[in-house]
Amino acid sequence: MLSTTAFSYNKKADPPPKKTNPTITTYVVNVDDSYTQGICLEYYVMVTLPCGSPVAPPQKYQEGVKNYIFEEIGSVQGLRFARIIKGYGQSPVNCTHQIHTQPSSENVNSSTNTLCALYLYPKLISGND
Repeated sequence: MLSTTAFSYNKKADPPPKKTNPTITTYVVNVDDSYTQGICLEYYVMVTLPCGSPVAPPQKYQEGVKNYIFEEIGSVQGLRFARIIKGYGQSPVNCTHQIHTQPSSENVNSSTNTLCALYLYPKLISGND
């Protein structure tokens, strides 16, 4: 016959682990809108990895809005790029007010909450490119 013996000892229970807030890197993308009046296609502002994958959902570019805020959760190491891209599936036929923007980059190395500013300077291009 098996017997079971219950026993206890005076060890205090370990406290529950402390909840920690995740590290957040905030990107403020500043867009110079000097040359964007009257654009006729849809564009999106985004922050990406070097391979082009977004670190946060893209935001629709709106005339008159100069600052776009993105957040990346977790520790960050490496280059991040701010870009403006043309919306997918749009035909530039009869659109003479299009923009082109060189990406802006920042080398980020953060294990604590960090704020990064990136700057974009769209230029008007002519024709149906």
